Amino acid sequence: MKTYPLVSQNQHGHHPFNRTKSRIKPSLPPKQQQQQQQQQTEEQQCPPKETDVTLVMGRAPWWIPSPVAATMAGSQTRNFTFAEALKVFLQNFSFHSYGKLVEPGRPCQEKLFWLAFHILAMSALIIFLTNYHNTDQRLLTTSIYNPIYPISEVSFPAVSICSMNRISNESAKLYARELQRKDPRKRSAEYFYGQIKYLQYNYYEPGEMPDYEKALKFQRFLDIYDRKDDELFFNTRRRMAMLTPNCSSILKVCRLGGEDADCLREFTETFTARGLCCTFNRNRKYSAKRKFRHRFLGPDMGLVVLLNASQKDDFIPSVTSERFEVFIHSSHTAPDPSSGSVEVRIVEGGKNTFLALKPRIFQTIDEVRYYKPKVRNCMFNDELPDVFGKSYTYSNCISYCRTRSQVVLCECLPFMANSLNISSSTAFCTLQHRGCLMRYDFKWYNVMTQRPNTVGLDREMEDSLYCPYCLPTCSETQYTVTVMDLPLNKFNMKSFPRHKENYSDLAVLHVYFGVTNGVFYRRFLLNSWFEKFSYIGSICGVIAGFSLIGIGEVIFFVVQQLIMALRSDAYTEERKNRRRKATNPLLILP
Repeated sequence: MKTYPLVSQNQHGHHPFNRTKSRIKPSLPPKQQQQQQQQQTEEQQCPPKETDVTLVMGRAPWWIPSPVAATMAGSQTRNFTFAEALKVFLQNFSFHSYGKLVEPGRPCQEKLFWLAFHILAMSALIIFLTNYHNTDQRLLTTSIYNPIYPISEVSFPAVSICSMNRISNESAKLYARELQRKDPRKRSAEYFYGQIKYLQYNYYEPGEMPDYEKALKFQRFLDIYDRKDDELFFNTRRRMAMLTPNCSSILKVCRLGGEDADCLREFTETFTARGLCCTFNRNRKYSAKRKFRHRFLGPDMGLVVLLNASQKDDFIPSVTSERFEVFIHSSHTAPDPSSGSVEVRIVEGGKNTFLALKPRIFQTIDEVRYYKPKVRNCMFNDELPDVFGKSYTYSNCISYCRTRSQVVLCECLPFMANSLNISSSTAFCTLQHRGCLMRYDFKWYNVMTQRPNTVGLDREMEDSLYCPYCLPTCSETQYTVTVMDLPLNKFNMKSFPRHKENYSDLAVLHVYFGVTNGVFYRRFLLNSWFEKFSYIGSICGVIAGFSLIGIGEVIFFVVQQLIMALRSDAYTEERKNRRRKATNPLLILP
């Protein structure tokens, strides 16, 4: 509404109530009268301008807002378009040089230059951040923490000694006589002695089994007559443990740290991938920090075992001089070479074999536990306690995954397998399960923990054993084994004066640390959160001039525009509804 400053004044500025009561003004000097006349003449030539403010009679004019303030007040109530709001935002933006894009009076060529420069800077920023993301896939990094870690503080590994002779001849004769007594047809012990040879195929030796029908017939006899009262099925594990040569017949003399030791106390009979074997340090007795004497440094100060390599007790005569398999593994790990983390070496009869160990210790910091195993790509020993207790290792996980698959596909448990979390009602595999076990042999010994898209290997991937929950061990000790052997003679047998048998029937094994110090590696976070934050912040600040305050301004602007758009839509909808009501009046007819 257009109004004028004085609503009730006449043209000459006299108040209407003063017309009747005019008073005589005192005379002024001629000079002042001339100035007053000039001022009145200027007011008549320049009438007062229109203003949006109404002057009310009786109020002083000092409250009238200035034109600039009035303009600002009007701009607060006027709705800006998005383009105008964006222009104002860029002019007041805290990021560098964005105001130059909309600054008035700047040439178009210069604006195009700044636009191209900003696009180039944003492209470079995106490339830097993408490359950083691609090169930062690994969460952990490994570095040498102590290159001279004392060998007395390094865990000594478990040593499993397995005889190549799977069935003892004396045990087979005793078992044949026992089956003769149980046989209702009273067949001879020699008959059953010849049938026992089929039991060696419970070790799943490669190749076809001859006389398969006879083997199945013998297995049916065992299923019926060779069971205890509390057994539902033929106990393959119990019988194969009885037929395998025991530790008392394999181990003759044991020495530890240069002192004689009781072999049966230091070694325990455990099931491995090769059946029943004699394992040293299975109870982790020498895995903790040890005394100086028990550093196991040097051939004579480590584990020294005199083995019985005679072939007199072989059920099936051997044509080679290989008599024992030795597994070097962690005391947490099941001795299964097909699952990894196990070193296998062969000991021949008539040889003095030296196995020198070089340890490497890997330890992961506890801060990594806050990340999920899939993110850090490793598992600690005490994780998955329901399945592994405190003995999780990658090798144990692969063995467990393979055993689960064997139970599902063939409905039996191999007698040498670890029965972790396996139902006690599951039967041990027998000769009748050999066909199923051989059918999936390729699958069980080709393990995958990930399935990448590999062109041309689709069939092999489907035929392999998939174990996605098996991850590498976070903290472990790995052993590199160096082998050296010498023929036995009078000189190197001086330490065993009581044994003067034929040297070909003996074997000496030395297991020891071949270095005075181990290498200690530590795995830690490649980049912690504040390192990543500082790196990304510095890149963004140098290239594009970003800051947290500027990012907050962008977020505030976007949220503000969204709220204004929603309000505008709601106001438009309300006006439409009002118009509909106005065009459709309510008519009340009689």
